[in-house]
Amino acid sequence: MSEARFYLKILLRRLPLVILIVIATTGAAVLYALSLPRTFTSSARLLVEAPQVTEGLSSSTVRTVPLAMMNTVQQKVMARDSLLALEQRHDMVDVPGLPEEEVAGLVASSVSMRSAVAAVGDLNVITTVSANAATAEKAAEIAQDIVDQIMTESTRQRTQVASSTLSFIQAEVERLSEELEQRGKAIMDFKIENAGALPEGLEYRENRRSALQTDLINARSSLEALEEQERSIQALAQTGADGDVLQTQLDNIRAELSAARLVFSETNPRVTRLVRQEEQIVERIRAAAAAEPADQPAQGTGNVIADMQLADLNQRRRALEERIPVLNAELEELTKAIEATPANATALAAMERELEAAQSRYDSARARLVLAQSGERLEMSDQAQRITVLESPSVPSWPSKPNRKLIVAAGLAGGLGLAGGLIVLLELLGGRVRRSSDLVQALEITPIVTIPLLPSKARG
Repeated sequence: MSEARFYLKILLRRLPLVILIVIATTGAAVLYALSLPRTFTSSARLLVEAPQVTEGLSSSTVRTVPLAMMNTVQQKVMARDSLLALEQRHDMVDVPGLPEEEVAGLVASSVSMRSAVAAVGDLNVITTVSANAATAEKAAEIAQDIVDQIMTESTRQRTQVASSTLSFIQAEVERLSEELEQRGKAIMDFKIENAGALPEGLEYRENRRSALQTDLINARSSLEALEEQERSIQALAQTGADGDVLQTQLDNIRAELSAARLVFSETNPRVTRLVRQEEQIVERIRAAAAAEPADQPAQGTGNVIADMQLADLNQRRRALEERIPVLNAELEELTKAIEATPANATALAAMERELEAAQSRYDSARARLVLAQSGERLEMSDQAQRITVLESPSVPSWPSKPNRKLIVAAGLAGGLGLAGGLIVLLELLGGRVRRSSDLVQALEITPIVTIPLLPSKARG
């Protein structure tokens, strides 16, 4: 109890000093608080909304995470050029002649943007925009200006990305369309150039080659038979046996016709040829029987019927001699085409595979083009991911800075602390003996009794 009275007496003794220090520090704090300029803060809250159209029906081609998108927009808005433009619109820095870097720094310190995910596991992002100014109206104007910049920049970025994507895919579709046209033209030119050696006509050419080979064998056989007939007629004509020659020829042809009918049908070329020969010989025999040999001049072999037969045989032989080279030429051309067909089939298959691959790429690009067009319409109509203002900037009623009450309270607390420290310092440096414990500590002796200082009227 005595210790408490002791410290209370010291406090009462130093009370004027304490009051003086407290009044001085509190007054200084009041003056400092009043000297600080008032700062008003206006804030706004923005929300990145999900797309307004069902994802399964239509989707945007701009794939961005909302938080990343807001960070990108923030970097654009807080860039040096944007801050300088903001200062010029609202005259935020009153100090003339400052470098642009310092002006941009002052503007950046007076505005702020903070983005955070709305909830754990949620992709929605809430952004808080704040602006400080000397007046409440200017703070609200600056905050609204920043909000407008965020909205404009977000829309610009998304529409620009959607338009760039659409332009790229359109160019890709045009390029693939030209590639398809070129590859189709190349296949068409290849088919025209190799029209006689394409794989789809291989079966026809092989059948045609077989038919030509058969015709060529038959033509050569017929030519040999004609030559043999010519030699026989000439030999018989020299002996004067015209009737015997015709009859022999007729018998030979009929025998050959009978043998051919056993193998071939009536419409077979060989059968029809033998029938015509038989009819011709019969007609010649009839004509020879009705003719008057005395009126006919002697020509050739001297035998009219033999000469007529030889003339017919010569005509048929010339026809066969003209036909055989034609058959040989066609057969050679077909052989070359058949031999070239496998290589042409391989080249054509490779070209068609390339055409199919190009067609697949073109179809895929067309599908992406439809999505890109739909995505651009979503962005243009503001139906995709967008930013919505939850709270618009408002004109603040009270300044946010300075907190004058806090400053005055800090001055008062500082004065009390300073006064207390000064009292302790004075007591420690004073060296006076005020209590028996001070005497023991100073003289290192234990007094028998201590006589306190008794107040008297003389001492007041």
